[in-house]
Amino acid sequence: MKSKVLKLIKKYPINNIENAYVQSFLNYQNIIVVNNKLLLDITCDNSEITQNIVKEITPPKTIFELGTIFELLVPPSDKKINGAFYTPSLITDYISDELICSGNVKLCDPSCGCGAFLIAAIEKIHNKYNKSVSNIIEENIYGSDIAEYSIRRCKILLSLLALLNNQDVKTLKFNLYTINSLSSDIYNVYKKIINNGGFDIIIGNPPYVKYQDLPKELRNNLVKNWETIKTGNYNLYFAFFELGIKLLKKNGILGYIVPNNYFTSLAGINLRNYLQNNRYLKKIIDFTHIKIFDVQTYTCITFLQKKNNLNFEYERIDSKKALNCLQNLKFSKNYFENLNAKKWRLLREEDSNNIKKIESMPYKLKDIVDIRVGIATCKDSIFFIDSNLVSGDYYLKEYDNKLYKIEKEITKKISKISDFIDEKSFKSNSRRIIFPYKLLNNKAIIIVESELKIKYPYCYEYLKATKNELLTRDKGQVEYPTWYAYARTQGLNFEGKKLLTPTFSDKPRFMYDNEVSSLFCNGYALFEKKSMQKNLFGINIGLSILQKILNSDIMDYYMNKTSVSIEGGYPCYQKNFIELFGIPELSSDELSFIENTDDKTKIEKFLVKKYDLRFNDTTSISKTSLVCA
Repeated sequence: MKSKVLKLIKKYPINNIENAYVQSFLNYQNIIVVNNKLLLDITCDNSEITQNIVKEITPPKTIFELGTIFELLVPPSDKKINGAFYTPSLITDYISDELICSGNVKLCDPSCGCGAFLIAAIEKIHNKYNKSVSNIIEENIYGSDIAEYSIRRCKILLSLLALLNNQDVKTLKFNLYTINSLSSDIYNVYKKIINNGGFDIIIGNPPYVKYQDLPKELRNNLVKNWETIKTGNYNLYFAFFELGIKLLKKNGILGYIVPNNYFTSLAGINLRNYLQNNRYLKKIIDFTHIKIFDVQTYTCITFLQKKNNLNFEYERIDSKKALNCLQNLKFSKNYFENLNAKKWRLLREEDSNNIKKIESMPYKLKDIVDIRVGIATCKDSIFFIDSNLVSGDYYLKEYDNKLYKIEKEITKKISKISDFIDEKSFKSNSRRIIFPYKLLNNKAIIIVESELKIKYPYCYEYLKATKNELLTRDKGQVEYPTWYAYARTQGLNFEGKKLLTPTFSDKPRFMYDNEVSSLFCNGYALFEKKSMQKNLFGINIGLSILQKILNSDIMDYYMNKTSVSIEGGYPCYQKNFIELFGIPELSSDELSFIENTDDKTKIEKFLVKKYDLRFNDTTSISKTSLVCA
């Protein structure tokens, strides 16, 4: 469907496409409009363009399908700034079911788009309380959006919903408004409701728009009015939480689907403080790495209640199968007093107890190792060399159909961590990197061009050949110390044996690199702290022992419960997600056992007992799957 609609946009005016899909929907439903003026205007479009489109398209079979098509008709420029996505019925139905408990509620979606949530709410009230669709539209449902075409399409869809329920009303009285909901004008639009205490329910999928994508003028206006976006690289949906609370009556409830990165992101700290200090949270369903939308966004459903709550409920979805049983979730209580606004740790009760035990061990990972990020060149293809291509004292490097010699002395071994699937592939690494630096007093200093030309003439000849391409890095907008410098130099002056880990991995993959001077990228390195080598537990724990602990099911379980994940269930192994992992106090006999035992099962059993972890089910302590009761 998506590809078809996008092709139509390239060929025809959007208004004609919109009219054609509405006509096609009505034809499929075998419905003739007699009275509804809005729909009659559309059905009367007999232009050649519209009728050609009708012949080209497949009729949408449901209101939801038509709404999805309408959302695809949003101009690309507006899609970026408005953050528009048509929410799946699975989500709109669930949130409506959770929140609507009366046929008299006043419900508002302040970023309604084409009306996915409003349609779900209307159907819920109609089916449960036997109230006519037209009366619900006029008495219960309110919405606003910044795009005029979204409000028009919302009116079309609501009119069609009434028509499908045998209500061909000439003119429906909509409570739908074209307005920037984050402006002060919103309070005038809903003045009557606000004066009567506010809305019973706020519902929706607010726009996800990053700070960087907002016009400068809009940024300045937003900062003046909203507490949650006072500082940092905020996201627009933060302010919609505040707006929802302001529009709600006392004890009213809000239900949004939003990105789940507000739990942990640096940008979300003001929002976390706002929700935590006011104790508005009521319930959270975290979809973790499961994609709800056809974009790289990981989401959660967040319910707020406008009152001071003692605690809130939390559950996480770890499999797509579980999406079909949202009504059967078993929630765990999380207490506001246990939240740290720096980063929220939201867990099931069983997991919370286990994570506390892991993190209460005598030592944290950050106490034992220095966790460092790797280098970045922004042109790896130019700097990387295959050490298997060699001629005497030189490595060989092809560029622009010409073979160049590179002096071995100006290269270092480098590990591109994301390349390795296991220890075996890591050990077979033959990659090296041109290293145009020298180390002085533990500081990496770029070799000046005149010295580089004299000392490494073959390498210099090669780099000169690549200069124009190197100058295109960062679109030429970033000034480097010199044109052949790396883009990021962290780690250049830090040497030693280390454990390497990719940034994202489906399971712990800590690989031991015993080459002191080697570099790394696309991941993190754990360097043993010299001050800890002899006094930790009175014994040197050693990287080989630490490697076995970090590659255990304990670490796998810990990361799956405390880190963020991308699609497919790949937790993030960045420093801030691994540094609090606890290391138990180990006797010399226990250290010897871990070091000399290759039986992973025995080590796992020993560690589970050592950490004193408890599990109520029979599933593995690593990635457990939620199943329907």
